[in-house]
Amino acid sequence: MRGGAQIAHAPTDATRMIVRVMVGAGYRQELIAAQLQIDRKTLRKHYRAELKRGTDDANAMVAQSLFKKATSNGPQSVAAAIWWEKTRAGKKDTSRVLDAEISTPGGSTVRVVLEARDANL
Repeated sequence: MRGGAQIAHAPTDATRMIVRVMVGAGYRQELIAAQLQIDRKTLRKHYRAELKRGTDDANAMVAQSLFKKATSNGPQSVAAAIWWEKTRAGKKDTSRVLDAEISTPGGSTVRVVLEARDANL
């Protein structure tokens, strides 16, 4: 910067990739801007598509990895499948408990506790 004039920022393929990777990894915009030595306004002006696409790409990669785990026979497959069903397929894991005391013909009382889990999952 000389005499108060600022040099305009010019995005490159390398800086676009940096933004996509950092966004995908969850970095905040202020940290990405600092990495590129620009302010957040300049970041949003020049890298709007990368800011959006970086998050979309990362979400797609995680979903793909989760789907592979959920459809495999590995140790994480059950947990991944349950998470998928709850979040992606709209399934619910609910249970209902019935706790009651019932009198018998002989005058004694029997306590009955029933737990019904929703077969929706």
